[in-house]
Amino acid sequence: LVTGGLGALGRLSADFLHRTGFSNISLVSSTRSKLPADWEYDWQPGVIRCDVSNGAAVASLFAANPTVRGVLHCAGVLDDSTLANMSESAVLRVLQPKADGARFIDIYGHELDFLIMYSSVASTFGSPGQGNYAAANAQLDLLAELRSHRGQYTVSLQWGPWAIGDGMVLPETLARSKRGGLGVVSTEWGLETLEQALMTRL
Repeated sequence: LVTGGLGALGRLSADFLHRTGFSNISLVSSTRSKLPADWEYDWQPGVIRCDVSNGAAVASLFAANPTVRGVLHCAGVLDDSTLANMSESAVLRVLQPKADGARFIDIYGHELDFLIMYSSVASTFGSPGQGNYAAANAQLDLLAELRSHRGQYTVSLQWGPWAIGDGMVLPETLARSKRGGLGVVSTEWGLETLEQALMTRL
């Protein structure tokens, strides 16, 4: 399963899995149950409509797909503002698909061989206007530590901004990152890193 599977990184990652030899790949989307017309690859995964921030929905997802052995958790949204102006709803909107989604995958994905989560360097360095996003990603990092201590193979990849543009980075934040020497994640390097995370387990 690839959560957030119809976003830019979800699509790219799913295609990488397909080219690497994985089969029976399904993209999990909170809004769609079929591929969009602009699907750019020459193969067709399954699409499952499921709001991963809803525990009952995630429980049903795994109950209906008992053979699932791996999850890439790419789901995430933004609701940016300064901390002084950030509402509770803005915090929850960002935490729920990323942090709550990961928590429900942990609870209901009992037989997973691997869980790889797309986190962000924002959880370490912060990101102006994205305090809620930084907190959500920090929860992924903590969950990876907890699962690893339980012997469950879990990786939280703290990505910087991707060169393909995943819509999760403000332009001014990207410019600041470049000035600070962080740079961007090239598609080639990002997929090589994902491959290392997968092959370490498999």
